[in-house]
Amino acid sequence: MSNSKTSRRTAQQPVVLIDNHNSTLRPASSSKHTNKKSKVSSELYTLQKPVQPTSTEIDESIIKDAYALPPGTGDIANTPLTLDVSPKNPQHKIDTTDASCSTAQSGGSVSTDMEMDQPIDPASTSTQQRTIPVVPVDSILILPNLVIATPADTVKGKSASDKKTHIRRFFGTNGVATASVRNVAGKSYVCAHFSAQSDVDDALKRDTAPLTNSQKEGASAPTFTLFTTIKPDKTEDEKAAAKNCTIQVIDIYLYRKGADVRAAFSNFGNIVKLSLVTKGLYQNAYIQFDSTVASTYFTENAWSHFIYEDAVRVLPGPRRIHIILGSNFV
Repeated sequence: MSNSKTSRRTAQQPVVLIDNHNSTLRPASSSKHTNKKSKVSSELYTLQKPVQPTSTEIDESIIKDAYALPPGTGDIANTPLTLDVSPKNPQHKIDTTDASCSTAQSGGSVSTDMEMDQPIDPASTSTQQRTIPVVPVDSILILPNLVIATPADTVKGKSASDKKTHIRRFFGTNGVATASVRNVAGKSYVCAHFSAQSDVDDALKRDTAPLTNSQKEGASAPTFTLFTTIKPDKTEDEKAAAKNCTIQVIDIYLYRKGADVRAAFSNFGNIVKLSLVTKGLYQNAYIQFDSTVASTYFTENAWSHFIYEDAVRVLPGPRRIHIILGSNFV
């Protein structure tokens, strides 16, 4: 029994090989397992991060490096910093010293490389700012609108546009500005507009046979006269009377036509003149009647009306400004 235990202990003990050259003991290598010795580092492993410098310390180090402060100076807030403005080049320093000495001996002023600006007198500056040159400006003259006209049926052309084209071409050498078609008392007239009285006089002397309407039997050459003889200018009293018979209708939708406005307001009297003007997304209508019935009604009774299902606002002629401002009338 004891022999078997001794044999087991002997088998479990490792075999030690002796190397005569190195005199080191090493265990015999096994075919399956090899003893590996772990590497041990001599450096200590630190569990904490190194302390980072603060922003103040970083600023101090930068300033010390920039101005070459001696180590151990201390707090930079209590240490005055001196800036070395002496030239880095020794030869330049010697030249500057010699120049200053020579200037001092001669009694002159020291010259530098930089030219200094002379101080500006505030009084002279303010005077220069106040004196602004006045440039003469010629006023733009308003050219007169001198109009001559003739009945439209005496001028050749199938449409009003063709008639205006023939008028512009015929009076082109007389300085015609434009041509238009106007209706007076239910009759149509073709008009030629000029800006100088001399051009009007020359146009009235011309032979108008080339403008004859050949489609009309027995037609004669058109005769042009001043438009003021066909329709005299209104006097101030007539203009005031027309304003008293006029109303202004606002907030009319763009799809409404003049016929719609005329149909909605025709029950207030006979409409002499109606004009539509587009204002943004709406239209304004100026309606002139032959009496003051409509203007009186929309001044005393109502300030609105309907064009079919659309409600619109109405301002009576010359009093509409007072209505907007909320003034009282007498």
